[in-house]
Amino acid sequence: MIELEVRGPLIESKFSELKNYLDNNAELLKEVNEKVLFFDTSDILSIGDFGSGSARISLKHDQKGTHLRIKEGNPSSTERKEYSIKLDSSEEQIHNTLHLLTRLGVENAFYRPTHRFDYKFKNLEITLKTNCVMGDHIEIETNNNEHLDELATFVKDHSIDLWKEEEYKNRVKSLMTNFPPVQTKTINFKDE
Repeated sequence: MIELEVRGPLIESKFSELKNYLDNNAELLKEVNEKVLFFDTSDILSIGDFGSGSARISLKHDQKGTHLRIKEGNPSSTERKEYSIKLDSSEEQIHNTLHLLTRLGVENAFYRPTHRFDYKFKNLEITLKTNCVMGDHIEIETNNNEHLDELATFVKDHSIDLWKEEEYKNRVKSLMTNFPPVQTKTINFKDE
């Protein structure tokens, strides 16, 4: 699936305003505490690092399940292709997945939990994220180029500031990867 995604910061008043609007005008798909491991692939030449690489691999776990994902394309790009495998969320399945990744050379990850609200608004998926290392922010995405005008209209109508590509890269570098990574083989992901 190709996803077209924009992101931007949310100050508390903007978060409240958007949440209220979406609660009244959109379908709440889920509200979850999400645990995410973003794997450090800077030593894997075919993938690269967060800032200049060609993909990002992550393991995402919440009350709805666990998914191993790879998003192809530079992580700061608005257009990327996502591949995802749903795991059964058992401790054994997660352990086996982490072991497999370690054996393939993915030895470290950045643990980045967040609280998220996912909404469906017309042809858009809108996510409000709080308690996130990147700061509270909004993500708006569609998987169809035909809905880019709808995305632009939503951004304009709600006066949403978006991170420019270089700005987002700098946030990733200074916030996302600035904290010590955890070793993939030793993390107890479900209990973190």
